Amino acid sequence: MGYLVFALVGFACGGLAMFFALDAKRKRVEKLHQQQETQVRQNQERSEEINNRQKQLNQAIASLNSGRQEFEKQVISYRELTDENGLLKRDLRNLAINMRKLELDRDVQPQSQAVIAQKVDEIGSRYLKENVKWIGNSLNANNFASCKQRLQDVIERCRGIGFQITEVEEASYIADLRAEYEKVVRAAFEREEQARIKAHGRFSASKHELSESVPSCKKHWPRRLRRPRMSIAPKSKVLRLV
Repeated sequence: MGYLVFALVGFACGGLAMFFALDAKRKRVEKLHQQQETQVRQNQERSEEINNRQKQLNQAIASLNSGRQEFEKQVISYRELTDENGLLKRDLRNLAINMRKLELDRDVQPQSQAVIAQKVDEIGSRYLKENVKWIGNSLNANNFASCKQRLQDVIERCRGIGFQITEVEEASYIADLRAEYEKVVRAAFEREEQARIKAHGRFSASKHELSESVPSCKKHWPRRLRRPRMSIAPKSKVLRLV
């Protein structure tokens, strides 16, 4: 009986000792589990922080690359500088050639201008003389105004090609045309006067011959067959019945 009690007491003590031993171990396991959860939570927070920093870093890198590209766009490369230098040299060479050509043209221009002026004077003088002669030949007693206008048109055309005709020379040409017109009018008047005189002479001679050929028969003609007497107006050259 005593052994049984000691055995039960021993079992109880052993169970109690086992309980305390397992409880301490359980507490250590719970503590480790809590520490593990804390560590996991800290790791997650650190991972999120790292991810956020990584995102910020990526954004900074992208911004830096964009700024670098913009800067590189503004920076002129050596090849571009070389090409631009070649273009500038070519433009300068062309400018030098053009300037030299302009200088040569400027030196030659007076001579060329003198030749052109001489040609203009020759052509204008010949054209003016020929037209003045033609207008003078076509002048009559009734077309002075039109001939004067033709002469003025010819003078304007000559001035249009650079042939110099002064106002005094123009007035001289018009005065010569007027003098020629007066001669033409005087000659026409003289021709008309001579024609009138000749007509009057022929009429007087015819009348005299007629009066001498039939002096006696005139009185025996019937009254209705007698010719009426006729007289002439010397200045108007018009026959008038009497």
